[in-house]
Amino acid sequence: MSHASSCPPRSRLLATTALLPLILGMAAMTVPVGPAHAACAATTTGLACDGPDDVTLASSVGGSGGLSKAGTGSVTLSAANTDAGGTSLTAGTLSTTGAGTLGVPDAALVVSGGRLDLGGTTQNVGLVRLTGGTIADGTLRGSVYDVQSGSIDAALTGPGPLVKSGAGTVTLSGANTYSGGTRVDGGTLQLTSTGRLGAADAALVVGGGTLDLGGTSASAGPVVLTAGTIRNGTLRGTIYGLQAGTVDAVLSGSGSLAKSGDGTVLLTQANNYSGATTVTNGILRSGIAGALPAGTTLIVAGAGSLDLAGTNQSVAALNGDGRVSLGGATFTVGSNGGDTLFSGTIDGTGALVKAGAGRLDLSGNSPLAGSVTVAEGRLRVGGNLGAADVSVASGAIIEGTGTLGGLSIRGGGRVAPGYDAIGTLLANGNVLFEAASTYQVKADAAGHSDRIVAGGIATLRGGLVDVQAQAGTYRANTTYTILDAAGGVQGRFAGVTANFAFLTPSLTYADDAVQLHLARNDLGFDTAGATFNGVAAGRRAQSLGTGNAVYDAVGPLSTAQARQAFDALSGEVHASAVTALVEAGGLVREAILDRMRWADGAGLTCTPAGSGLPAERAPVARVPLNSVPECGTGLGPGSLDQRVVGLWGQGFGSFGRTASDGNAAALGRNTAGLVVGGDVAASDMIRVGAAAGYTDTALDVPLRLSRGNVQTGFGSVYAGIGLGAFDLRIGGLYGVSDTETRRDVAFAGFRDNTHAAYGGSVAQAFGEVGYRMDLAGLTLEPFVGGAMIRVGQDAFSELGGAAALAGAARDTTVTTATAGVRAEARIDGFIGGLPILLRGLVGYRGAFGDVTPTALLAFNTGGVSALTRGAPVDRSAVVMEAGLSWVVLPTMTVGLSYAGQVGSRAQDHGAKGNVTYRF
Repeated sequence: MSHASSCPPRSRLLATTALLPLILGMAAMTVPVGPAHAACAATTTGLACDGPDDVTLASSVGGSGGLSKAGTGSVTLSAANTDAGGTSLTAGTLSTTGAGTLGVPDAALVVSGGRLDLGGTTQNVGLVRLTGGTIADGTLRGSVYDVQSGSIDAALTGPGPLVKSGAGTVTLSGANTYSGGTRVDGGTLQLTSTGRLGAADAALVVGGGTLDLGGTSASAGPVVLTAGTIRNGTLRGTIYGLQAGTVDAVLSGSGSLAKSGDGTVLLTQANNYSGATTVTNGILRSGIAGALPAGTTLIVAGAGSLDLAGTNQSVAALNGDGRVSLGGATFTVGSNGGDTLFSGTIDGTGALVKAGAGRLDLSGNSPLAGSVTVAEGRLRVGGNLGAADVSVASGAIIEGTGTLGGLSIRGGGRVAPGYDAIGTLLANGNVLFEAASTYQVKADAAGHSDRIVAGGIATLRGGLVDVQAQAGTYRANTTYTILDAAGGVQGRFAGVTANFAFLTPSLTYADDAVQLHLARNDLGFDTAGATFNGVAAGRRAQSLGTGNAVYDAVGPLSTAQARQAFDALSGEVHASAVTALVEAGGLVREAILDRMRWADGAGLTCTPAGSGLPAERAPVARVPLNSVPECGTGLGPGSLDQRVVGLWGQGFGSFGRTASDGNAAALGRNTAGLVVGGDVAASDMIRVGAAAGYTDTALDVPLRLSRGNVQTGFGSVYAGIGLGAFDLRIGGLYGVSDTETRRDVAFAGFRDNTHAAYGGSVAQAFGEVGYRMDLAGLTLEPFVGGAMIRVGQDAFSELGGAAALAGAARDTTVTTATAGVRAEARIDGFIGGLPILLRGLVGYRGAFGDVTPTALLAFNTGGVSALTRGAPVDRSAVVMEAGLSWVVLPTMTVGLSYAGQVGSRAQDHGAKGNVTYRF
């Protein structure tokens, strides 16, 4: 470009055709040369563009020096500059455009005046210092932002923190994303409506000056305030660590607020952060109602102090041991319904309101001069509330052993001195019981009771005295003073109730006191029983007399508690064990009958020799009736080889449950057992045999905390007789049992554990007759049967404490009758041509006789005996069975089946497997 260029004098382009290296002191620079290069001059520190002209540097500026811009003109950088000495702007305009850069990426940028126009570019720099002027229109990526005064309308990015120092004001208008956090140490850092405080999770520290959010909603990570002010907008932080200063912005988000340090923090906006508020040192002061969010849990601990300064606040919970100053404010706590403890002090002339369903425990001394209202839940006072008058609303409770100013129990409200133990509640002023209020009094057998002591007048406008007795041996008549009033007693309570079934309460009135009297009534313990067993247990307990642990524990119980106690004392597990034995005996009986019923397979086509019947009416090959050698000859493939002697065994397992009959509790039982036997053909029509076995039954009565185990060994004889199409099966067995039981006896004021072990016996006689009908591929047999089972229990004495029982020897006899039909079908073609036999049974079973077992019981320590009933045997049930037998060898079968019964109150389900071998 020549000097005759048509470019106007204030718009020079330094077009370079060559580079002139300059060595100026220690700074080596390469600068463009051209007709207008005089607009920028090389200095000892770099390139200075200080003239009034508007200049575009279109070629790269390099070297170790820097670029400085002063004067009123403008300089535009359009090349990728590599100067390392940094960039300085004090006046005029410095712009970048296109590929233009501000030197190497880590070079410093200092703006103390003028305007840095980034032209929409992104510039990578090191330190950025702003002491005046403007940075605009683009993105700046710096390592540190040191800002003191000026404005930034560019987006600040990169890892660097932003530090505001000095007394000036810095305005941020860009969508900043720098991640190193923000710190304000002086002056004002102000956001515009588009400005941002860096990354949303970056830290924010205000140690002086003012952070003005400009009415925006700003996001940050941890927020720390050690001095200064945060104002004018909403701040959403992850946690607020406040030490001193003023927060005149709304604190929002999920973060919690922690006040530490010995300074004072003033909150002047209605905040809505959802985390907890903790004050451990210094003062947290509210300057507006609602400064503390209603949902926050407040902890004021140690040297921390909360000063409401007369502003009403409501919090979810109050905890700690610090100080709360109300001034004249209303402070509502407990809305979250939890139980909390505050052992610090509360002072002021305002009002404390307990809200929510939980309990607030005030154990410290609080010189309150205002009022306390228990609007909901429970207030426990263990310290001194000074001159505060306490009012208890409907549904709320005050309790404890502390000191109040005055006390008013509104209709539906309740006062209960003490709490875990008997105690005295003091009121320096007057006490008022309104109609429908309740005074809950604990009392013990030694003559101690809860008490209210009033320094003023006690006004009784009705209300109820509810006596809660503790366990113990009560005298025939015991007197307690439950209310003292130095100013006198005016009026009467409307009545008195007690949780005793066997003690009657009454009240008497003196001029300055109210007394409670408990007198033993003439009701027997058995009158509280709601069931047969409850009445029996009550009668046994009554007979023990005073001085016995059981008698003394039952005496002060309420009717409901006495009924629960009698259930626990009933010992019904001993009677219910009989039901478990009856049902287990049925499993043994069925195992022996199964041998005679199914034997080695019906549906096989041989006619016993000498039967004298035509083939279509002759008994088919079935064991045990016709298993004689004659029937074992001439059988074709797929038939069983019938032999004179058969050996067999059956194992079974069953679980069942008998529901409560309204007296005895539900009984659960599980039985496992094994029966083995052998039989022999005595003639063509008769087969006789013997069997032996063992059963193990576990029983459980959960509602009575009782359980047991019965083990039985037995022997049996049986016989099957074939009379044409009729089969008669009969048998008998006798067994010896060992029973072991454990009971956990627990009710209000009493606990014991007992254990018993005793013998017994089981005897059965049974029989059935069936008529066999052979159809095509199917055999049906309608049948009827009956059994009589007798269960004997030996006398026993439980080991244990006062609740241990002794039982007399008793026999129980139950008779059953069963009618039904069984079916058997044969499927040929399995291994070796031997068949599988499918079998099923359905019927109805009725029970008679002693279906409700009993035990005659008395306490080991003495008293009368009384019958206790156990869970009954169901009087009617549907019985069912389904299974198969596999002929694995001509002389051996194995079988597996399901068997069960379902009645109106009981059911049993089980599985059994059997093996039979003939020789």
